[in-house]
Amino acid sequence: DLHFYRSTPTELGIRKGLVVGHEPSGIVRKTGSGATMFQIGDRVTVNHTLGCGKCMYCFQGETVLCAENRGIAIAGYGGDTNLLAIPETTCIPLIDNLSFIDGTFVACTGATAYNAAKRVISNDENNIAIFGLGPVGLSCILILQKMGAYVVGIDPNSKRREFAASLGVTNVSDFDTIINLKKQSPNLSGFNGSIETSGSFFAQSVAIDILAPKGRAVYLGLSKGKPSISPEQFIHKQITIIGSKV
Repeated sequence: DLHFYRSTPTELGIRKGLVVGHEPSGIVRKTGSGATMFQIGDRVTVNHTLGCGKCMYCFQGETVLCAENRGIAIAGYGGDTNLLAIPETTCIPLIDNLSFIDGTFVACTGATAYNAAKRVISNDENNIAIFGLGPVGLSCILILQKMGAYVVGIDPNSKRREFAASLGVTNVSDFDTIINLKKQSPNLSGFNGSIETSGSFFAQSVAIDILAPKGRAVYLGLSKGKPSISPEQFIHKQITIIGSKV
């Protein structure tokens, strides 16, 4: 969202009359004649990515990988409104013990973190470094802890580190030296996996350097420009670099 906030309307392709907003939750007030999945009064949250509905990825439920995918706001269905018209296929039912706030988490932040956690976790011992302790990074931590992983959190913001510590996370202050970061891993030779959520080019580089041989680096954060990563950083240790999205 900060990338949208900092970009110009021209860069975003914003047009007059566009309603922004994603991660909406609410109650079904009306259904179209062809709708069969939901009834009036159902509580739902909304997957904010729309696909073509015809390709292999859409049939597999991975609309984010569709070549024609677009966000609900860009498509004209933004969530910052009292009433929202949306295809029923993008709605997710909310069970009774999940609030609308929980639904917004499920719709984007939680799903983004869960996808990254699935991609970084392995069948072996898991010790994972998380770069960036904002909402997505903290969500990664909570999910990985439930998966049984040992997690270290890294962020230059002391308040965020303190909050991560309250969740039981071992955390280091700022981007420490590579050697000191590796010492935070149980086997001292480096982490099995890392997730970079901030988009910082420096963090993306360090997220590779702190890995043990055959480690996995998952990138979530986006930034403008070109990262300064050398192939030597991952070739010699046979590192796997993984891109991940919601």
